[in-house]
Amino acid sequence: MFIIKKLELDEANTQNRCKMLVGIDTFPIASNTSLLVLRKTFDIQHQVTFNFGNGENSRSIEYIIGKMYDSFPIPTVFLQNQKIVNWYATSDFSGNPVRKTDLVDGNITNLYAKWGDIFGEEYAEFSVSIASANTTISIAGVYSETGSETMYINWGDGTQPSVFEEDQSNVSHQYATPGTYTIKFSDTVVEVDISTSSSTVNTWLTGVLKWGNIYYINSYGFANCVGLTSINLPDNLQGGTYIFQQSGLTSITIPDSVSKAITGWFRNCTSLATAVVGSGVTAIVRAFMGCSNLTSVTFRGTNITQLGSYSFSGCSRLASISIPDSVKTTGTYAFQNCSSLTSLTFPAMTSIAANTFNGASACLVFDFSNCTSVPTLANVSAFANTNANKKIVVPDNLYSSWIAANNWKSSTNNIKNSIISRTDYLNS
Repeated sequence: MFIIKKLELDEANTQNRCKMLVGIDTFPIASNTSLLVLRKTFDIQHQVTFNFGNGENSRSIEYIIGKMYDSFPIPTVFLQNQKIVNWYATSDFSGNPVRKTDLVDGNITNLYAKWGDIFGEEYAEFSVSIASANTTISIAGVYSETGSETMYINWGDGTQPSVFEEDQSNVSHQYATPGTYTIKFSDTVVEVDISTSSSTVNTWLTGVLKWGNIYYINSYGFANCVGLTSINLPDNLQGGTYIFQQSGLTSITIPDSVSKAITGWFRNCTSLATAVVGSGVTAIVRAFMGCSNLTSVTFRGTNITQLGSYSFSGCSRLASISIPDSVKTTGTYAFQNCSSLTSLTFPAMTSIAANTFNGASACLVFDFSNCTSVPTLANVSAFANTNANKKIVVPDNLYSSWIAANNWKSSTNNIKNSIISRTDYLNS
């Protein structure tokens, strides 16, 4: 005995309805892309026919379910850029979605599938500029949350969207004519990496219009995107290292919701002029290294505890910076060759790494008067190639301890002779 269950898709309008006629047994709906059959009788097989309408017989697929408990996939349905969102018991899609239906022998139950745009509501959009005909662009990878969700990419040139059933690397598309296009990623995409290389130059990406559900960028994901001059980062962004290295960004704000240490995110972004570091950032390492046109850095909040190695190395136009009270340590070469800095005021520091100020040749005041104890000076190289006339300002009550402390007492790089109490400095 065969019970025929037919899935009929109506292509008449954008609210396409899908009607399933079910004749017997319990027929749970496991998801939008698969059905699960639980049979009550061992000697009944089920034949399920999917008919996609409009005489497309080649797209009809049959499955024979002969076990007590079995499942089978619904074939991928591509219909007017639509996808099945949920199943309902009513044709107007009122009530809750149907997840499982218990049927009585001989009765017929109609289930209706609500259709929606294949890209969902939280889709992402990137803008691209194609300079010449027949240009092929390549995206290093697109990824979903589980690795096996269906993802769609609309290339914005009128061609059919690309469909991927699992995570995909090295996605490419050829544009027949030059122009400006918008690439659209479905809401199932949570990660897009334009690049995975520290050297490959990308000229076609010009902006991120919407992030959608994208929250992760892998290491070097947007590196060398020289046409990307501005961007609003997504909330709760998670990422690898050097993700915007050598891009064309001119300003950046890291959202307060980004709660992590960031490494090399904007390294060698030579057009970057202003940066705001959100309150959730806990440390920066090589974050602004080589940003030779950076003139303004603002820290929001007091969660950051370390200005790590090479944080501002090579920021030759940075004339001033306000270091948050929460910062306790510096990494090696943190302010290397910051040749426009004229003064630095520190909170209650605990340690200064080797070569921290190496090459900060214009800095005349290193103010440590907020310290409650003498911070460890890892090496006399911390003050290498600094101004011979500099002043290292320290609290009055710590002056004697300071000039006797390891490495602080050294005459190398004129360290000891530069130490002065706060009162004497103010009176000088």
